[in-house]
Amino acid sequence: MIEFLFVGDNENLFQYLRLKDQHLKYIVSNYPDLKSALKHLNAARSCIMFIDNDYTQEISCYFISVARKLNRKLHIIVLTGDDSLNNIRDIKEKSINDIMLKPLDKDRFELVINKAILKVS
Repeated sequence: MIEFLFVGDNENLFQYLRLKDQHLKYIVSNYPDLKSALKHLNAARSCIMFIDNDYTQEISCYFISVARKLNRKLHIIVLTGDDSLNNIRDIKEKSINDIMLKPLDKDRFELVINKAILKVS
């Protein structure tokens, strides 16, 4: 079973993932911060983590390295409203799998999710 871990406060996106959960039987969890998500990361389960960069502000390299050690199948998708080259470069340097710019394009978001599901399955 695949778990979607959502870190942020975007209620619309969280509800969208919950709807996907109802149709496809995934586990969807919401965490207020990266530390809380890290505590609940399950090594035995395939996980896709969505991090709202506008909410968390700073994604540390340390967090990413610890998360990847806890779960080798972890797929990380960062959502950001900052499309500046510096921000995108900074996110890419942290071994993030995908970056999505907000506002999210629903079709592209579905493609990214489906690609992540295939990768972790």
